[in-house]
Amino acid sequence: MANTFNDYTATSAQLDSSDAAYGFVFNFPFLDASHIVVEVDGSVLASSNYSIQTSPDKRVLVASGITAGQVVRVKRDSNADSDAPLVDFVNGSVLNETELDKSYLHNLYLNEEIAAMNDLSLQKKVGDTTKWDAKSQELVNVPDPTLVQSASSKNYVDTQISNTITGSSTVSSKYTFTGDNTTTAFTFSPAINLDGDTMYEVAIDGVLQAPTTAYAIDANANTITFTSAPPTSAAIVVVQRGYAVPVTINSQGLRVAASSGISGTASFVQDGDGTNSVLAISSTAIRIGADATGTSAGYLNIQGYRNDTDQGLLGHIKFDNQNGGNTLGKIEIYAGGSDTTGTMRFHTSGAEQMRISSDGKVGIGTDAPIGALEVNANSTEIVIRGTSPNGLSNIDIKKTNSGDTEFSNSLYTGGTAGDFIFSNGKVGIGTTSPNAKLEIKDENPTIRLKDETAVSNYSDIRTNDGVLLLQADDGNNVANSKIQFDIDGAEKMHIKSDGTINFSNVSTYANDTAAGTGGLVAGDVYKTSTGELRIKV
Repeated sequence: MANTFNDYTATSAQLDSSDAAYGFVFNFPFLDASHIVVEVDGSVLASSNYSIQTSPDKRVLVASGITAGQVVRVKRDSNADSDAPLVDFVNGSVLNETELDKSYLHNLYLNEEIAAMNDLSLQKKVGDTTKWDAKSQELVNVPDPTLVQSASSKNYVDTQISNTITGSSTVSSKYTFTGDNTTTAFTFSPAINLDGDTMYEVAIDGVLQAPTTAYAIDANANTITFTSAPPTSAAIVVVQRGYAVPVTINSQGLRVAASSGISGTASFVQDGDGTNSVLAISSTAIRIGADATGTSAGYLNIQGYRNDTDQGLLGHIKFDNQNGGNTLGKIEIYAGGSDTTGTMRFHTSGAEQMRISSDGKVGIGTDAPIGALEVNANSTEIVIRGTSPNGLSNIDIKKTNSGDTEFSNSLYTGGTAGDFIFSNGKVGIGTTSPNAKLEIKDENPTIRLKDETAVSNYSDIRTNDGVLLLQADDGNNVANSKIQFDIDGAEKMHIKSDGTINFSNVSTYANDTAAGTGGLVAGDVYKTSTGELRIKV
């Protein structure tokens, strides 16, 4: 099909007369410059705003009326005006080729333009002329409908759905009429804009009328028609609702008291049989699985307070699990308000068990922790237990009722605790009541000293039946091992593995008398000048 128009999205270059890309180039032929029409965003641009260039190419040069980004259509409209035909043959005139060609081309161009317009138009569906075929194209610039069967814009449909669910933001209107025992149809003034019987409250002499059954609303005709004529002098009141109050969806759907709306005392979403509340919304709380009073058995409560008059708390959110009004478990988050500012509280069995303060401290058994973690168990023991993956051993850190701290390691789950204890500044290993700064209790208590670089080399200090044993190289893994005694940083004596006792750095004296002048006392060991080892008596 011949091309009769070109579409563009205008650029700055096409609108700048100093730019080489100035103008809107088109390639279809035309008979007269007046046949070139320019549309901007669907509106015809006055011909005084542009001119037509024919050489070296055909283009529209726009002087004004278009800005970058607008949609521009340059099209041919060959003017089918019968009152001012492009070619007019007169009887007796000479028919030359030029005029005949112009007449032919004029008819040709008109038919091309009609074909193009037909291709762009909404057409009947092939094979079914009772339906229009939009050819999968979106319809735009659709006005809001005024008739029941009119096409609807997306905005209109969205608004009607919103009005049905949440209510319209338009101010409510009231209309009054007087019955005459004859008239059944009454006209609204000013006109109504919401269709649907349930969008209105209708009363005759104060008695509410049933929608659809007693009356019908026709927004297109702007009327209300009663099934039977209201009595003479009857007061008819029609209130257009659905504004501040959502309408009822169905008997098991959203329910709102007409006098209060969504911000009133409560709103309910009910379960299938229409008797049990699933969601309750009040001015201060959202309750799931509860009625408006919050006394239902077992529900989740999310509650917030906005100002100091609401329990003196700000930004208070609670997650409750209640049963018959009794809180079984609860998490509270406070954003502000006196001593509750920025805290989280955890409740079980109706009492607070743990709190996180506004500065990040965790308190268990206390509401005012002084450290990163404070545990106050009062009359119960405090136990921190780590259990091995196979469940065969426990490591407990325990604060007992008496104030002692125990570190216990039992080889089997449920083993005896108290293997390691701090008590009154004393350390007990194997005993819960140490009598010295360090007390080790065992069948053969042993302190083992092991060489880090040679783990098989070790020595023990142990006791057995009151005997103190110093055992060097108890595993006999090192040759020539010994027990050595140093004083003031120097070796004084050692016992070799063969039992020999060696004294080193012992002072030398000529005899006992000389030794005596050195301040030696009975029992001192010294060496003579001749190499003898003597004991002063």
